[in-house]
Amino acid sequence: MKSRLSRIECFTWFANHSTAWFDELAASDNRHSHMAELYGFLISPKGRAGGIDDRTVDVFYGQRPFESVKELVHQDGNLPSLRRRLLVERGASLTYQRGDNGAVIVTLAPAITENFRQQESAIVLDLMTDPSPLRAPPWLVVPPRIESHWRCLMSYLQCTSIDGDPTLGDRLRLGWLRWTKPLIIEEQLAPPRWRSFALQIIAWVLTVGLSGTVLFGLQWYFRDALK
Repeated sequence: MKSRLSRIECFTWFANHSTAWFDELAASDNRHSHMAELYGFLISPKGRAGGIDDRTVDVFYGQRPFESVKELVHQDGNLPSLRRRLLVERGASLTYQRGDNGAVIVTLAPAITENFRQQESAIVLDLMTDPSPLRAPPWLVVPPRIESHWRCLMSYLQCTSIDGDPTLGDRLRLGWLRWTKPLIIEEQLAPPRWRSFALQIIAWVLTVGLSGTVLFGLQWYFRDALK
């Protein structure tokens, strides 16, 4: 296990190279350009909130108006007036957050609108107690772990955007992520669904096994008692 300072150094190295890496990944993805035209695309090595957070790297598709609606606005003492309001969609995002101990948590947030949201507000994509996979060996342009994160971001965007065009591979990848990764639902961390399912199976097996044991014991007892 690397020391805390070594882990922080790994993250800093990653943050310094993140713009070039994600630009390379975006350029090599033939579906990126269309989504970038819709939303815009930004890579923020120091976070999207002003670019002052050395512990955060944000890779995200921005916001865009996609429709307008008419509304009646009621004002005190006056007749309601008609106004037009824009509806806005926010694109999907990928966030790397370094903790105090140097570990890095990677999360995905879906594309959302005012009226169209996913059950989860984020997927915990990766928890890296050792962030060294965020550094590339000299013979690689982009670390394999970063490429994997990019593919997850693109699949999540395609599946959650109102104008997405997800492939079967995108749907399968998102289904796998929702099955195997922790989800953040209503600001609470939910364990992976496979774990909950496994616990239910174990509880069922134990319940059936215990019931069978009790039934066998009763049969044995009454058989002896009736002799």
